[in-house]
Amino acid sequence: MKPSFVFIAFVCAVSGLFAQEFYATPASLTFEEEGAAAMSWEMTTMDLGKVEMGTKPEVTFSFVNKGSKALTITRVKTSCSCTASDYTKESIAPGQSGMVKAIYNAKGIGRFTKSVMVYTDAQAEPVILKIMGTVEDLGQEPK
Repeated sequence: MKPSFVFIAFVCAVSGLFAQEFYATPASLTFEEEGAAAMSWEMTTMDLGKVEMGTKPEVTFSFVNKGSKALTITRVKTSCSCTASDYTKESIAPGQSGMVKAIYNAKGIGRFTKSVMVYTDAQAEPVILKIMGTVEDLGQEPK
């Protein structure tokens, strides 16, 4: 009976040493501790509803840098030539806002879904923004 008590006491003591070492080292780091940038988007998809043929509706997607390091948009790519873009060109400091604008050329009638890929120095994969809607001939009816 005495050897089992000694063994249990030994296991508890060793476990305590490992636990103490484990808690002394952070198990995971947050963006703040790593000094990373982090984009927080107000929205990433916008349904424009009915769009008049021949117009060029614009959508502005806004974000805030929630990290502790500045970030820069390095490139913006649209899914087709019927969509143009503009974006914040300068670095966005922590707590500051930036934007990506999508401009769709509504030249054909029908449903559309277009993507804008936003590449930054803050993450490897792009953020994908989407605009959608239905292009209709909303002009006046012939008399």
